[in-house]
Amino acid sequence: MEAILCRDELIANSEDDIYDIVVKWARVHHPEEDERRVVLGSCITHLVRFPHMTCEKLRDVLKCEDINRGPTLDVILDALFYKASREKHALAAEMSTDRRYTMRAYKSKPVKVIDIQLPKPYCIVYFALEKEECASLFPEGSIYSESFYLGGNAFYFRVDCKFMEDFPHYCNICLCLEPEDAFDPIEVECDYAMRGRAEGRFVKERRVIIPFCSSSGGRIGSYGLYGFEWSSFIEENIMYFVDGMLQLKVELTLQ
Repeated sequence: MEAILCRDELIANSEDDIYDIVVKWARVHHPEEDERRVVLGSCITHLVRFPHMTCEKLRDVLKCEDINRGPTLDVILDALFYKASREKHALAAEMSTDRRYTMRAYKSKPVKVIDIQLPKPYCIVYFALEKEECASLFPEGSIYSESFYLGGNAFYFRVDCKFMEDFPHYCNICLCLEPEDAFDPIEVECDYAMRGRAEGRFVKERRVIIPFCSSSGGRIGSYGLYGFEWSSFIEENIMYFVDGMLQLKVELTLQ
């Protein structure tokens, strides 16, 4: 397990998934609680990369009965400081000997979340993609963000390049709610904006109320925030790429 977890090239959807796999592995291979806590204490704190986990999952770690909270709390506080730091990349370089600060080859792209729970569950989410990542989607493909949470509901962004007969290729940026077997219908107020090259700031698109309701097969829909004709979206001087980055800001309020 240690030989696997120490690899930067380990491919997973997110560090959250790696943490879940480690805990499940420990419960199967170390059924005795005391032994499991010792193994997880060593494995979790040194090999799982907490700075790249979501805040929601970090809360779950603190609630886990299989982990000693003392040493783990220090690691989580370090992770939260890292996530809040505007100079996180410089900080990671300074701590390059500590592999916890190095990103793996995640399938899901990271987001930055500012989470406020009162008076209503509310969050601001920043999501960015390099132009090369967007270009790699052609002729058909998708990129997913890591999950983020609002009022206990897990959301993510999906960026697609799609082709439909009699239509040109399109790039769509969607807000999605993770499917559940059963859930109560919810409504989310959404303000979304993209950083524009001309303005140098986030330009608000509009405010919408998005209903998420259960449908056949236990699946739920998604809401298209942006849609672009592919050739105009990816051309060299397009207004939406600032310093080679597509940058999205979404404010969500649970109604």
